[in-house]
Amino acid sequence: LENDVLESDESETVIETQEVNICDGESIDTEVEVIMVKPEDQVTDCTDTETYSFNPPTICEVAVEITCVTADGLPCDETPPAVEEADCNVNVTYTFTVDNVGPTTETITKLTRSLNGVTEDLLGELTAEERIVGPDDDARVVNESTTLNICKGNREFVMTAEVDASPPSGETICSGTDEFIFAVDKTCDVDVTLKCEDEDTGAACTEIPPALTASDCKRTVVYTYTVTNPSPYTQSVEELIRDHGGDTKDLKLELSPSELLPLQSSSVTETLEVDICDGDSIDTRITVVMEKPEGENVPDCTDEETYSFNPPTICEVDVEIACVRITDGTPCEEIPAAEDAGQCIVPVQYIYVVRNVGPTVEIINSLTRNLNGDIVDVSVNPGDEILIPGMNTSFSEIMTVTICSGDNYTLSAEVNASPPNGEECVGSDVLVWEPSKICKVDVDVLCETSADGTDCQSIPQPESEDDCEIDVLYTYIVTNTALTEQTIQQLTRDIDGNTKDITDIIDQTVLAAGEVTIVQETVANTNICEGSSFFNEATVNMVVPSDEEFPCTDTDTYTWTVIVPCEVETSITCVGEDGTDCNAISKDEGCDVNITYAYTVDNTGPTTMTISSFVLTVNGESSILPGVGVVVDPGETFEAMLEESLDLCQQAIVTHSTAVSATPEGGVEDCEATDEYVLLVSSSSPTPPPTPPL
Repeated sequence: LENDVLESDESETVIETQEVNICDGESIDTEVEVIMVKPEDQVTDCTDTETYSFNPPTICEVAVEITCVTADGLPCDETPPAVEEADCNVNVTYTFTVDNVGPTTETITKLTRSLNGVTEDLLGELTAEERIVGPDDDARVVNESTTLNICKGNREFVMTAEVDASPPSGETICSGTDEFIFAVDKTCDVDVTLKCEDEDTGAACTEIPPALTASDCKRTVVYTYTVTNPSPYTQSVEELIRDHGGDTKDLKLELSPSELLPLQSSSVTETLEVDICDGDSIDTRITVVMEKPEGENVPDCTDEETYSFNPPTICEVDVEIACVRITDGTPCEEIPAAEDAGQCIVPVQYIYVVRNVGPTVEIINSLTRNLNGDIVDVSVNPGDEILIPGMNTSFSEIMTVTICSGDNYTLSAEVNASPPNGEECVGSDVLVWEPSKICKVDVDVLCETSADGTDCQSIPQPESEDDCEIDVLYTYIVTNTALTEQTIQQLTRDIDGNTKDITDIIDQTVLAAGEVTIVQETVANTNICEGSSFFNEATVNMVVPSDEEFPCTDTDTYTWTVIVPCEVETSITCVGEDGTDCNAISKDEGCDVNITYAYTVDNTGPTTMTISSFVLTVNGESSILPGVGVVVDPGETFEAMLEESLDLCQQAIVTHSTAVSATPEGGVEDCEATDEYVLLVSSSSPTPPPTPPL
């Protein structure tokens, strides 16, 4: 207060500013009290109070929003049309969101939704707590898996929602509404098929046989047009237009029913007469137009199908080719192969037989033949030769052919004819004949040393083991001895049992008549001491290019021999226990001594040998020594030992002799050797010991 002392009837004012909440629904109460100073003679205090109250009305504002999505997460208003019946039932989810868009807390008192007029109370989906919504907050209710049929009815789905709410003070109730509408278009789809059958036989029109006579040219056929509604909606046919060679007609009125349920079909048939002899294609097209769904922005849908057939024309002509040898009429394909060059040139006659195989008279316009690229018209009077049905005429030409060239002869003929009124027709034939060919081949094998070219059959005897291994060069000469070109199919060789296919080393496998190809092969380190005889057998298979299943064959064998020397020596030794030759053993040690005979076989030649016989003869008595069958390499020795006891004091002559035979490896003749040891024993007494001195 600026002045707290007031005179009588004087006033004083104080202003105070405060902030109040007018949205919480509570009454705003303010009380002021004044106390005056009590005069001295006044017993009681002097006071006064006053209260000011106000409660502004609250504003209630609430809104509700509807959203809708399909099971695929697609907004409902983007749902595509059903293509087939399985697409008709669509599961959608509606979400209802209540927003408090006012300044005060509100309580939801009502929440309903209505789908195409069917109402449902959604308030029970919210708990008591969820129904109280503060400013800028919301409550949400989700309706999941609502199934909608988008194929029936008008396919428009209207969802509305209503919400009521009240503020805390409850003076007023506010409301909100929303609407979500979506519609699904129809798919317009249609199929049409066209079938044509011969009225008499029931066969498809494409299978109608050619007319045999002029009276067969007019045929009656039955067309069947079938319209199918493949969509999940009922649809109606608006037009069904048939176009038969330019003649059009709307067959909708003849189609029953013309309104088709989903997957339903309806057919109409029509009988027409057609001419199968004029050579023109018979074309019929059917076009169906379906009515556009009402109120939908969907274009008209159509489908069409064309059936075409073109029966053979009345004009039918044929030509047949024959070829014979002039001298005896033998068909060309049976002419035997030439044995020599003088039989290579053969005169032949080509005959062309033209037949009218159609039902009408025909005129031969031309007859051309093509012989290996040489084209000639062989008709006599082009345009003047007339053939009645079933009649034939022939043309011919004579020429010489070479049956040794290796070529095949391909002759084609084409005849062109026309009926009196109509399109031309063509007949053709092809004759291919291959002159017979004799498959003949020769192969020769040669052999020489790689070092100096010495013929393998003249290789000298090896003088030592160092001369045993040599390199040889085999040459195979293949000659095409036939009169036509031939191909080497295979060349194999067998060297001493070792077979090998050497076709891949041939530089030239295709040989002209009389042509030669040469193939060489080096065989290294041939050991001529291990076997004195060698062979190489070559076999060639030759084929005529057009007859590879039946090759001709020739074989040649080259053999060669090297005389391998066989050299063997045998020896006999006799020694005492101290190594002294038996004829030099002293009798000073007494009469009885032990001696050892050694009988040896020495291989002094260049090749390995096998002991085939080893005989010991002692004073005329023979026995077999060990060693028979033993293999002795060059420079090696085999030795047999025999121990005996000898009486040096007897009078005797002991003669030991050996005879050995050996077979060289791969050799032709055995080699032999002998030796003799004579032991002389006298009867004289041993030298007496000296007499001791007296």
